[in-house]
Amino acid sequence: MDDKVARAERTLSLLTTTFLANTEAVKANISLVLDTVLSQNLFAYIDATGVSVETAKRYTSAVQKWQARINSLVTGKTSETRMAGVLLVKHTALQSPQLLSENVAKWTTSLLGVLGKAEVMPVLIATLQTLLAFIDAVRDVPMFYRDIISAQVPRMNQAILAMVDKNPDLMSQVLEVLDRSATWFPTLFRPSIDKAEALCLRLLDGSDMRNSPELCKQAAKCLAALSLAGGKITAEERWFQC
Repeated sequence: MDDKVARAERTLSLLTTTFLANTEAVKANISLVLDTVLSQNLFAYIDATGVSVETAKRYTSAVQKWQARINSLVTGKTSETRMAGVLLVKHTALQSPQLLSENVAKWTTSLLGVLGKAEVMPVLIATLQTLLAFIDAVRDVPMFYRDIISAQVPRMNQAILAMVDKNPDLMSQVLEVLDRSATWFPTLFRPSIDKAEALCLRLLDGSDMRNSPELCKQAAKCLAALSLAGGKITAEERWFQC
């Protein structure tokens, strides 16, 4: 076991200090770093037993430095570094439930911050996908309901509804997130139901010229999910508006 942990520690240290050392290194090496993270179970040895104290200490330090580096990338100065940060945060969390548990509040706040700024399309799409993955991972865990679900889901709904008018090409991704959010958390969705309904109806009644058969299908599915959340009108009245 010591050899496996030591190998993971060396790999994490190399990725952090060399391949993600600065903006130019991130741009040049992000594909290699992602492939390495996806192909090697680098975060499997947190709190592992049967490991020497010295090896465990070095490994813990390497994981902490990795977390600090990817956190800084999410709020980096260039779109390339922010993209790298979002992707690495996502795959780190998906590989390690413990790291997700320890960092999900901070990571969710950082990702919502990305949505609130002017950003290139690939970064926004990756951020929406990562947020959805995080919310999905913790939605049935009671310990996360107050600090993550109750606190962050309404903020997420408001952020993406505000964002879609400035980034109409994100309509498909926004409808997917709204659909999931209204289905998973109908009570928390109520403050956003009117704006979400208006968005869906614009696509379904043809007033939004960017619509397409696929977007109309998504809008109808999202509108159906809004019926779970209630609001000022009944589900029957909402469908009558269509």
